[in-house]
Amino acid sequence: NEERRWAWLYRIHLLRGMGSYSEALAWVCLECEINPNNVEAQALKEQLKTLLHLIPPKIVTGKRKKKIPSIVEWDGVGGMSEVKMTLERDVILPLQEPELYERYKVSLPNGILFYGPPGCGKTFIARKLADHMDFYFVEIKPSDLASIYVHGGQKLIGSMFDAAEKNSPSILFVDELDALVPSREGDDVGHHYRAEVNEFLVQLNECSKKDILVIGATNFITNIDRAVQRPGRMDKKIFIGPPDFEARNELLHIFLK
Repeated sequence: NEERRWAWLYRIHLLRGMGSYSEALAWVCLECEINPNNVEAQALKEQLKTLLHLIPPKIVTGKRKKKIPSIVEWDGVGGMSEVKMTLERDVILPLQEPELYERYKVSLPNGILFYGPPGCGKTFIARKLADHMDFYFVEIKPSDLASIYVHGGQKLIGSMFDAAEKNSPSILFVDELDALVPSREGDDVGHHYRAEVNEFLVQLNECSKKDILVIGATNFITNIDRAVQRPGRMDKKIFIGPPDFEARNELLHIFLK
């Protein structure tokens, strides 16, 4: 038993060292099922779930302010005037003046889709938006939701939305969304992927009632399932492209201060 314990711990140590946290969590969960009294495994399970953002940190910084500031400060974001204007008009202003938007029956989208080449600031802008609105920020990557169990991915998707709901109002940022909700039209898409897309859609439909704004980021917008992009879901698409001359000029001023 002692040799088995050390072999198991060594495997978890190697997986964590390689950054394979999801696989490490899968092995730890298996150990917890086989040996429910293994306190060491239970502790590791909680650590890995926290590391993968499946359990929100104990310190929560996402309490909503009584009033969202009217002046938006985009510190560190050079250029991108059209992106800023779209976010202020379609996200920030409805939260500042909810009565006005309700009167005209205009509601916030459940989700927003950032698309464009890699390395252009999609994650950075999402964080800035959360900071300005003082929303709790949950960042997830598809690798965080990998599971070796049947329907394990569906359960992890539910946990992801639960973490955002417990700390609402919140922004749930899903990087590489095309890997999480690929198009179901092709014959090469497995059953488990179809089930995970369905689970994501069910959770997404309830976000507006739970004070959750989902922001997805992708380099390949055409690979995302069409149902995700239907009206009322992630129908607001914003292109985040490479910086133009104006943006590069502003960025130089920012970094040379």
